[in-house]
Amino acid sequence: MQHLGITWAAVMAALLVGQPALSAERWAEVPLPAQPHDAVLQTVVAGEGAAWAFGISDVPQEPGLQTLAFRRDEQGWEQVPAPAIGRTNAAAVISRDDAWVVGDGTSMHWNGAEWRQIPIVAPPDLDTQLLGVTSFGPDDVWAVGIMPGLGEAEGHNTVQRWNGEAWAQAPAPRTGMTFGIDGTSADDVWVVGTKTIGDEQHSTDVGIAVRWDGRQWREAPPLTLPDQHVQLRGVRAVAPDDVWAVGYRESPANRIKKPFAAHWDGTGWSAVPTPEENCDLTDLVQTVDGLFAIGSYCVLRYDGDAWQPVPLPSRLGGKQVALTGGAMLDDGRLLMGGFTGQAGGTRSTPFAATYGD
Repeated sequence: MQHLGITWAAVMAALLVGQPALSAERWAEVPLPAQPHDAVLQTVVAGEGAAWAFGISDVPQEPGLQTLAFRRDEQGWEQVPAPAIGRTNAAAVISRDDAWVVGDGTSMHWNGAEWRQIPIVAPPDLDTQLLGVTSFGPDDVWAVGIMPGLGEAEGHNTVQRWNGEAWAQAPAPRTGMTFGIDGTSADDVWVVGTKTIGDEQHSTDVGIAVRWDGRQWREAPPLTLPDQHVQLRGVRAVAPDDVWAVGYRESPANRIKKPFAAHWDGTGWSAVPTPEENCDLTDLVQTVDGLFAIGSYCVLRYDGDAWQPVPLPSRLGGKQVALTGGAMLDDGRLLMGGFTGQAGGTRSTPFAATYGD
């Protein structure tokens, strides 16, 4: 997920970054309902026989960003009415009749018949942004994010839990900023993010991983690289002793983001080498083909020994693809969402594709 804010100028500026036109036989584009205005997909989610894609649309004369929801059925993808909650930062599926989307200052819930907006804990003097969500059951949904002051870029963390009736504030890590959340149970939860260490003259961003053991949060030693900033954006808990976190590393000299990955083996975290792609990683998806890490302009696959680049889907006619997230469909294929744009232009449209046999 992209951190803190999204504007159409930023969206199209990202699209102007060159991307090689690579072919990939295992990719298949997913037809989505056409949109009359600028629109992007921000997150996709699947499980328990359900598959959803969510995004935003910039509709002239409408206040704020309009929310898009697409559902996959036997005939393909259809658009489903949704309340205007703005950004769709993260989503979780519990069943075909139970799904969540969290955003900025609010959330929405699918009850099997319709999407309904559900209030979160959002003090009026703070800009509450829920950036990650995971579920351990219909009455135990966790969301993580930050609460900066209005107009500010940084703030304290928030962890909120849905108890079946309402969202409630839960204990939150008192360190850095947290962006991603996952776990194997409600007593084994990881959140990841970043914090700044040092002083004003010599400061460095380091990756943070904090674990909830059912009683308290315990912060692991920070993940660092010599002479580089590190940020963690996504986390996937495969097992209590098999947890992955991804993000990016960045040299202060050139500010070029490169993929960063780290692994928890049950006793400690360690950085794992990644290919020298020019992109940041934001999401992790476990499929029958292995573990995939997804970034704006790259996809990596862990083959059990090392991370390898996966050729990206591309479009003809000068259009480029930017990716925002992924999920595993029930048939084992990887579903990815994002948007396309015309290089040098201002038009963006939702994009989705599957990878696998």
